Amino acid sequence: MKRYTPSIFCSLFAMSLLFLLPSCKEKKVAETPGDGAGEQSVPVAPAHSMLSADELLELCTYPDAAALQLFMKERQQIFMYARKGEYISMAQGTVMDTSGKPIPLPMSTLYFASDPGSTWRIAQTVHTDSLKNVLLQDFKDKGYALQDSIKYYATNGKAYRYQSPQYPGRILYYSPTMEPWNRKGIYLGATWRSHVFEINIIHE
Repeated sequence: MKRYTPSIFCSLFAMSLLFLLPSCKEKKVAETPGDGAGEQSVPVAPAHSMLSADELLELCTYPDAAALQLFMKERQQIFMYARKGEYISMAQGTVMDTSGKPIPLPMSTLYFASDPGSTWRIAQTVHTDSLKNVLLQDFKDKGYALQDSIKYYATNGKAYRYQSPQYPGRILYYSPTMEPWNRKGIYLGATWRSHVFEINIIHE
């Protein structure tokens, strides 16, 4: 699959927000079976910290970045525009890195593949177990069920493939990883676990 990778500019711009956005309270969140991830102390997710399954499934049908920009313009209080095809959540949270150190982060990032030749179309990365659990359940409520898994180069980890009879041709890949997007953008030198939700368009 041909990938569109985030830029270093995205990293610098995003990190400048970390000292400006409000922090959140912490709580314990249980592990989702089958994702290979343990429990984590994470913040309570603020409202509108990520796009819903409905929104992602709609966005994956958009033909180009211009259409995406119009969609995201209505959500400019939720997501900050970084560059073409790249957005960062305005909501901030705190995650624990591998050493147990709390790290303030945007709650999610969004990437859109504008290349017509790309098999993937939209991808959202969330940074807490609580957001992952909410979003994964959102997809399951729409009929998405686990089919199999693959080793995925873009996350250097296992990606779980989900499909729904209600959305033929729109394949969800969920990947818990320490290395999203080959550690590009804000993930340069990442020491925390992220959760990538990517939708591929399969023309049958």
